[in-house]
Amino acid sequence: WESWAQVRAYRQALHADAFLVLRRPEHLDEEERARLAALLTGPPGEPLRIARQFLEAW
Repeated sequence: WESWAQVRAYRQALHADAFLVLRRPEHLDEEERARLAALLTGPPGEPLRIARQFLEAW
């Protein structure tokens, strides 16, 4: 993390877009895919990536 503002912005994005982690890939539009990618590539994204991979494989 570079600043507390970055932490707050990620927290707000996670709060608003957490449901995207649970959605099927074919049900996501381009904008939702981009928002999900931003969540998964953020600093705390590793646990989310693991959960997402599990759900996609399931």
